[in-house]
Amino acid sequence: MYSHLLPERTAMEDETLASHDGSSIADTLCATFDIAREDLSPDVPLTAYGLDSLSAVKLSFALKPFFSISQTQLLANVTLRSLEARFEDQQQSTLTEAEQTNAYELQKISEMRFLVAKYASGFKTPKLLLPSSLTLPDCVVLVTGTTGVVGASLLERLLCAPQITRIFLLNRTKPGTQTMLERHQSIFQELSLDLAGLDSDKVVYLEGTPGQDHFGLPAHTWNEVSTALLTHTRKFILF
Repeated sequence: MYSHLLPERTAMEDETLASHDGSSIADTLCATFDIAREDLSPDVPLTAYGLDSLSAVKLSFALKPFFSISQTQLLANVTLRSLEARFEDQQQSTLTEAEQTNAYELQKISEMRFLVAKYASGFKTPKLLLPSSLTLPDCVVLVTGTTGVVGASLLERLLCAPQITRIFLLNRTKPGTQTMLERHQSIFQELSLDLAGLDSDKVVYLEGTPGQDHFGLPAHTWNEVSTALLTHTRKFILF
């Protein structure tokens, strides 16, 4: 913050102090006050070694690799022992936050596995629904959630399957200026998926609500979808 005002040699010394290359807090204090290690007492206030407002700014900068401490705090009868205690408290606090984050993530994973087990109970083995397992021609698919990560990845595979002749994509209405095609193009680009086929004739984009009757679709649209599904013996509905 002030290196441009100092001689070149002093600025280089400050940069050396600011690097935490295995040196301790005590080493940093000795370098700042230009004293021997044996002359530094853990319980003597730093002001006793000549710490003033200017050197406090310099020391505050030098201690940044360990923790943040202001000039005012350093001038309040701080000692080597109190600085080391501050550093230990910060390390323990960081470890505690990491442990809490890890526990939270494990809990979320457990909840997701419970939901998968609950709602996937009785479903066919997923591999039976993959495009690679479809051997008969002229298949019709109704799939939801294709603007998300999993749905978009599944859709890419469905688009590449020549035996699938019609794909109805049902997604919730989302306020905004993007069309349903643009929403799919955006997620495909984000996931680096192949955009080929998104604007083909075999793709029908639908905006509705899966929880409502007829998915909340207009009557004529629902008639088109239901007719296509009812008249094809080879149809798949994926949610």
